[in-house]
Amino acid sequence: MPDGPELLVLDASVVAKWFINEPDSSVASNLLLEAASGRWLFAVPELLRLELSHIFWKHRGAGYTSRQLQLAFRELERIGAQEVPLAALLPKAVNLAYKADIAVYDACYVALGQSLKSSFATFDRLLIKQIRKYSLVPIHVFSN
Repeated sequence: MPDGPELLVLDASVVAKWFINEPDSSVASNLLLEAASGRWLFAVPELLRLELSHIFWKHRGAGYTSRQLQLAFRELERIGAQEVPLAALLPKAVNLAYKADIAVYDACYVALGQSLKSSFATFDRLLIKQIRKYSLVPIHVFSN
């Protein structure tokens, strides 16, 4: 392990698993434990709040509420996740989206990883495939 914490960009597929019981939730939650022990600092585009809101809304039938979403936002603040404004990412994200044939919102996460020279964590297999195909940013490999 390096001398200090490493910066890791997280997408909504990872963060949602901290709060919503989904496959690989325990794997994603290991990042929180590792962060608590000084392994990671997290960065996310401000877009994450919108995506997380949508994920909670989609799971409302399973009992996930807007109050729980607000608690999730507070938890992101508590752990010190650095939120980066979209205006700082969008020009690069649009170029990446066209180059790698990925959605612009996914490209925001990739652009952030590139800008911070950090790895990117996602559970989106199709996105991982495109990122690797175009060597866009290092991918964090989850261990079970």
